[in-house]
Amino acid sequence: MASTMDIESLADDCIISPRDAVRREALKYFSSNPGQDSLANNIGLHHQARRVLSTEPMTVEELSSVSLGLFCRNTLNDMTQAYLEAMKVKPICEFSEYHNSLAIGKELLDLGVKTGLTHVVHKADLFVCIRREGFRPYNKPLDFLDYSILAAGILPGDDLDKKLAMAKSIKNEETVLYNRVSAARSRLRDSCPAAYVCDHPNLLSLCCDMSREFEYEKREICGKLYYYSDANKRAYDILEAIGVQPFYLFEAFGSYEWSLHNRAKDLSDRGLSLLEGICPSVTALDRKVQRYVVCHFLFLNAGPVKGFSFLKEAVERMQ
Repeated sequence: MASTMDIESLADDCIISPRDAVRREALKYFSSNPGQDSLANNIGLHHQARRVLSTEPMTVEELSSVSLGLFCRNTLNDMTQAYLEAMKVKPICEFSEYHNSLAIGKELLDLGVKTGLTHVVHKADLFVCIRREGFRPYNKPLDFLDYSILAAGILPGDDLDKKLAMAKSIKNEETVLYNRVSAARSRLRDSCPAAYVCDHPNLLSLCCDMSREFEYEKREICGKLYYYSDANKRAYDILEAIGVQPFYLFEAFGSYEWSLHNRAKDLSDRGLSLLEGICPSVTALDRKVQRYVVCHFLFLNAGPVKGFSFLKEAVERMQ
């Protein structure tokens, strides 16, 4: 069994450690807004992914197991976005802003069932089935594809058939690495029929590219590890400027976390409006930064103790 040092240190011919390689995949996964940790299909993977991002010791077997789960879900996320691009269908929203089918409206949901589009897309067999690999279902990518097609006004018929054919034409290309990992698992199962192979160390290097940069700067705040990057730097810098310690990892802050702190809607709206006036939101990332900052400001300044003018001055100084 590997020691913590083994998986935190650089391996031969690698530029990052195995653990940092898995951390990178965990941060990518959480950035996709995969839903709350307590959902039945998320509990196990999310718990292990958060362990990876912490400083808690892990064995190489534990790391290998979580790397495989993250790899499978990240593959599905990438596939649905590649399919929409191939089909020339505009996404219903940013993938990271889509959190559940109810948010898109009952009318579109009913249309998918009534016209049979949902069934047709499911039968097209565009996605790899991670349940065959022993993992819980993960429906967000397929749902996102369904509702993007519906929102584009495409219904069952020749037009949909052509679009699905476009998607199928790139499936092999999009699943090359997944098929390689799946084949490696099959070989391991054949060689050790009675063994549990999901945590086999040989899978780690296949699921996580250790020849790529980590792309994050590690910073420890009050004993907790955070990861700075170009994407989250502004959010963390604003919190530092107003003297607030992050209590959510930026990447793992999604729709559910925002809903927990958006109950005082008048205050939330005031905070968002203030930030919008200083640094307008153009992208999904901009909107996430605004919500992240307002969430922390309101939660840790209940009332708020420090007025919005304090937040305004702090943000303006950073411009």
